[in-house]
Amino acid sequence: MSDSTRHTVIITPAGMDAKVDARLAALHNHYILCGLGTTGENVLRELEKAGRPFVGIEESADRIALCRKNYPEALVIHGDSLEDEVLKIAGIERARGLITTIANDRDNLVLTITALQLNPKVRLISRGVDEHQSEKTRKAGAIVVSPNLIGGRRLATEMLRPSVTTFLNQMIVAKSKEVTRFEAVDVAPGNPFVGKTLADLAAFEKTGLKIIAVRDKGEKDFRINPPPTTVIKEGMAMIVLGTIPKVRALGELVGEME
Repeated sequence: MSDSTRHTVIITPAGMDAKVDARLAALHNHYILCGLGTTGENVLRELEKAGRPFVGIEESADRIALCRKNYPEALVIHGDSLEDEVLKIAGIERARGLITTIANDRDNLVLTITALQLNPKVRLISRGVDEHQSEKTRKAGAIVVSPNLIGGRRLATEMLRPSVTTFLNQMIVAKSKEVTRFEAVDVAPGNPFVGKTLADLAAFEKTGLKIIAVRDKGEKDFRINPPPTTVIKEGMAMIVLGTIPKVRALGELVGEME
């Protein structure tokens, strides 16, 4: 859609009444999802399963209606995510992350630049199809995910390692609230376990979770199957496999869910 024909209409599930205004105003460290097409709806479903606070933005009235039908409790804004005012209503200044699944790569680039201007600390994930445009979006500050690349890898893995893909797919498509996921928990500054070891934490005994991998703050690579003698540090990311309630239990011990 050209800039001259863009328009913004703000409509939320219950209209812009006091209750919805309050829900939007209360959002903090939440996620903003721009684009509720096929890819965006799958992202929305995952955010709901994970129990994370989020708000969606979509221009198409038909997609908005479908989203309200399938996800009646979701906060959704009918409007143009490239507009500053719409992003502000979605709480961009307080958001933890923004995911854009808009089909137009140039729009994703513009959205990345706009979002960073409004919140320099926001984490940005963008869909990308055209590699040339995707490189510009990366340089602008977003992590770019290519559906074509992911799809190609999935096809090969399905052929070469079918048991692995069956296991991962079981987690992805599960509908139970007790669904198992790979999750990350970050060690908070000043946590009592900082300076102690994983053996001291005794995560499995306290939460039923095994620490699969850890990564120190500022490091690029994870250490797989860390030994019990591993020292816990501020900002360390702990990767676990478990249900959301168990992961939250670990978060209460050392910090917060990533």
